[in-house]
Amino acid sequence: MTPTSSLPDRLVWDRYTLYKTGTKKIVSWLLETAAKVGFGDPHYKPTGPIAVKKMVKCADAIAKTQQSEHIPGSMIDLIDEVIRGRQAYSDLFSQRTTTQKPDPSDISHQHFIDALQGIHQTLKDARKKQKAEKNGLLSTIGLANLATPPATPISPTKPSEFSLPREHSLQSLFKNLQVDEPVAQPFSTPEKKQQQSAVPKTQPIVALDPVAESRFALLCYLEDMAEIHTFVRDMWEDVISGRTTPDCATQVTENAFACMRRGTYTLHDTFRGLGRHDVDTFFLDLNAMATAMMSRHADAVVVGERVHWHSDKTHLLCLDATLIASTAIDECRAYAASKKKRGGVYKLGETAESIAGVHPFAAALFKAIPDLHLVANPNNEYASAFYPYDGEYRMQICAAMMTQSYIDIYDIVGPDKIGDLVVDATSKFAKRLERETALRDKVVAEVRNPPSFGRPETLLEILIKQKKFLAQLQSPNLETTKSKVAAEARIAKSLLIGDWEQLKFSKWMTSQASAAIANDGWVTLGLAYLYRASRYFGLLPIEWPDMDWLIKLQSQNRSYVIEVAEHADDEAWSRHWRMAFGLPPEYIRKTNMNKITEGMRKVESQLLWPKLGEILAKAEEVLGFERGDMAEEVLHQIADIVYAKDANKKHRRGEARYTSIELLSAFKQAMTHDELELNFSYIEFWATNAKLLHQIWTFLSPRIPDMLKEHGIGVDMEIVHPLLKEAGLSVSCEAPLVGTQLAVAARMIEKHIDAHGDTFTKRAREMSSDGAGKGTWVVK
Repeated sequence: MTPTSSLPDRLVWDRYTLYKTGTKKIVSWLLETAAKVGFGDPHYKPTGPIAVKKMVKCADAIAKTQQSEHIPGSMIDLIDEVIRGRQAYSDLFSQRTTTQKPDPSDISHQHFIDALQGIHQTLKDARKKQKAEKNGLLSTIGLANLATPPATPISPTKPSEFSLPREHSLQSLFKNLQVDEPVAQPFSTPEKKQQQSAVPKTQPIVALDPVAESRFALLCYLEDMAEIHTFVRDMWEDVISGRTTPDCATQVTENAFACMRRGTYTLHDTFRGLGRHDVDTFFLDLNAMATAMMSRHADAVVVGERVHWHSDKTHLLCLDATLIASTAIDECRAYAASKKKRGGVYKLGETAESIAGVHPFAAALFKAIPDLHLVANPNNEYASAFYPYDGEYRMQICAAMMTQSYIDIYDIVGPDKIGDLVVDATSKFAKRLERETALRDKVVAEVRNPPSFGRPETLLEILIKQKKFLAQLQSPNLETTKSKVAAEARIAKSLLIGDWEQLKFSKWMTSQASAAIANDGWVTLGLAYLYRASRYFGLLPIEWPDMDWLIKLQSQNRSYVIEVAEHADDEAWSRHWRMAFGLPPEYIRKTNMNKITEGMRKVESQLLWPKLGEILAKAEEVLGFERGDMAEEVLHQIADIVYAKDANKKHRRGEARYTSIELLSAFKQAMTHDELELNFSYIEFWATNAKLLHQIWTFLSPRIPDMLKEHGIGVDMEIVHPLLKEAGLSVSCEAPLVGTQLAVAARMIEKHIDAHGDTFTKRAREMSSDGAGKGTWVVK
C-alpha cells in the first residue's frame, strides 16, 4: 500500500503541477486558436492525449492564417518557461556515455522539447509580424527582417537555467498562467487589468512517454525539496544570529517536514498515474548511479566520456542524507524483527556502524531507533517516516529529504549544542513559570483580601510536568535509563523538531491560564479604568505602553473599558462590575453567582494557530480526517489570512493557491506575530498592578468622602469606583479636577509608568523573533 492523504486534494503549487498545468494550457490554446482560424473542427473535444505533431501543425496554421488572431505574449513566454524546465530534465537524464545506447524515453522527451522550441519560434515570428502590421511598419520593413534567428537550444552539456532564482522561474510561470497579455501597469491595477479568459474545466493533454514524464516529475520534486531545504537552512542561520527564536524555527521546520510529506504523496500519485509504483526504488537507483559516477570522476574518467550527472545538480539527490535514511530504515526492520523473536536482542548493524561517522546526525539517528519505536509518536513528522505502512516502508525518499534538513541544522547549530537547545528552553520556561507562580502567591498574601478569583492549578500542573521533564533532560543517567519518559527526553535532545511540540503546547496553556488570572476580577480592569480616565481628563501626560497593548489586545470583540465620560452616571459602576465578568452591560443585575461565573470574561487572543486549530479538533471528531492532514489545512487557512491582500495569489486559478515556500513563509510570519503575546508575562503584569492598586487604596481610602465610599471584598472594588464617581461629579459641577483623588492617583500611576511602563512588552520582544507582534492581517 502506498501512503496517501485522507484529505481531498487541496493542491500545493509544486513545480511539476505548474509545468503540467502550463503544458495543458499550451495544448488547449493551440487547439482552440487553430480551430478559430479554420484548422480543425471547432466543436472537436479530444478524448485522449494529443500527438506532438498535431501541436506543431496547429502552430503553423495559426502563424500562416490571414485572420488577425491575436497571439498573446504570455503564451510565448509560457512556452519558453516550459521549455526551460523540461530542458533541465534532458540535461540530467538524457546523457549517456559514448558506448551506451540512447534511451528511447530520453529520445521521446527530447523530441517534445524540440517540437516546443519550433512552436515557440513559429509563434514568436508570427507575433512580431502582427505587431509590425499593427504599427503600420510592414510597408517599410522587409519581411526578411521580421524573422528572428533560430532559438538557441539550451546546451545539454551546460547547467540548465532551471535553477534560476524563483522570481525568474516559478513566478513567471504563475504570471503567464494567469493573464493573457502582460500590461505596463502593476498586476493589481484595477483600471488597466486585462479580462481573464476562462480556463476549460477539462484541458487536453499531450501524449508523452510515461517513463520520461515520471523522471521529469522526480526532478521537479527534488527541486521543490531543495527549495525547502534552503528555506529551513536560512531560518536556522537566523536562529544562530538571534533574529529567530528556536521556538519559531522548530515549529516552522515541523511544518516544512509536513510539506515534504505532502510533496512525496503527490509524487507517488503522479507515478501511479503514469503506471509506475517504484518511486523509492528509482530514487535509490539514481543515488547509487550518481555515487558511482562521482567515484569514477575521483579516480579519472576515460577521455571522451561525458559526465552523466552535473556537479551543480548532485546536491538535489542528497546523497549522504539518502545513505543515512535508507540505512536507518534497514535498522528499523532489524529492530522490528528482533522484537518479534522471543528473547531477541537488537544490535546496530555493521553497515550502520560503518557509516555512523559520515555525519554526527547519523550517529544520533541510529542511536534513537529503539526510542522512536518505544515512544511511537505518529504526530512527529520525521519519526513517522520510519514507521511502516502495512508492514512496508514506502517513504524512503521523504525520509531522505527530511534527513537533509536535520543534517543542515546539526551543521548550523553544532552537534554538541543541539541537545542544549531544548534543555535551555525548558529550563528558562520552568524558571519563569516558577517565578510567576511564586509572585502570584506573594501578592495574594500581601494585598488585603484576594484581589482575584483566578486559580493557578493549571500553572502548577504545567510547572510540575516541566520540572520533571527538565530533571530527565539533565539526568546524568539519561543514556542508560530504560523508561518511556527517558526515551522522550533522549529524542527531544537529538531529534528536537517534532518533540518541541509539547513545549509549545505547554507555553500556550500557560499563556491562556496566566491571561485568565490577569483578566479575572477587577485588578487589571480597574487600573485600566483609572489610567484611561486620567488620560481622558488630562491628569496623566504620558502613555502606558504595557497597559495600552493589553487594552488593544483585549478589545478585539468588545471594549475592554467603557466610555470614561459615562462614569458620572449612577449606573456606571454596575456596568463596570458586570463587564469585569465578561457580561454585557444590559445583563440583569440580580442573578446568582454561579450563572455569573459561567459567563466570566474570556481571554481575547490574536494567536492564529490555536484559533484555527478548532478546525482541526472538529475535523478529527466529525469528519475523521487525520491530524497531519488537518494541520496542513490550518497552514492553508493561515496563508489565506496572511496573504489576504496579495492580489497575485488571489488570482491564481484552480484548487491550489500557494507553493510550499509560501505556506511556510506565512506560517513563520504568524508564529513570529504570536510570540509577543505568548511571551508577555500576564501574571507579573497583574501582580505589579495589584500592588499599585493596593498602594493607591492605602494612600487614598482615608481621603474618600463617606458618601462615596463603597465596601467590597477587595481593594480593587473599594477604590476604583469612588475615584471615578468623584471625578464624574466634579465634571458635572464644572469643578476643577486637580483637587480630586483621581488626580492624586494619576500622579502615582505616572510614577509607576516612569519606572515600569514598558517593562513587560519590552521583555516579551527580547524573548521573541524580530518583528514579533507585527502583522497587517485581522483574525476573525
